Amino acid sequence: MIINVNGEQKEVSEGMSLRQALISFTPYGDEATIIVRNGEYIKSIDLNSDELKVSEGDEISIVPLIIGG
Repeated sequence: MIINVNGEQKEVSEGMSLRQALISFTPYGDEATIIVRNGEYIKSIDLNSDELKVSEGDEISIVPLIIGG
């Protein structure tokens, strides 16, 4: 199945979780990130399970979470 991650098409296996996609495609390593999936914002720190699955055609952006003042 094909999803788009940061503007690039990626082939992934059926049933891949959003957490697994983040681990596979993040350019930011273990840093906290925000995932935008089809317009929905999700913090990487909230992905502590594999419940959320990616779907064919999902548009996913992975961006660093900047904390500071």
